Amino acid sequence: MQYKLETILKKYNIDDITHGIAYNISDLSQIKYWDKSGKEIVVSFNTSELSPGIFCFRIAEGSITIL
Repeated sequence: MQYKLETILKKYNIDDITHGIAYNISDLSQIKYWDKSGKEIVVSFNTSELSPGIFCFRIAEGSITIL
C-alpha cells in the first residue's frame, strides 16, 4: 500500500506535503492533502492504482507513514 501511494504521489508531482487522506471506495478515487502552507488540494486517480479503502498518511523527513 505504501509503495502504491508513493508511486501515485510521484506520478502526479505531489510534494511539499505533510499529511493527507487517500480514498479508493466505490466511485471515489482521490487523494486529499494539505501542503506545508495549509492549502487543501484534491487529486483524482485511476481506481486500479491503489488498494480499496480509506488511508490516512503523513510525510516526515521524506518518508510516508500510513496512520
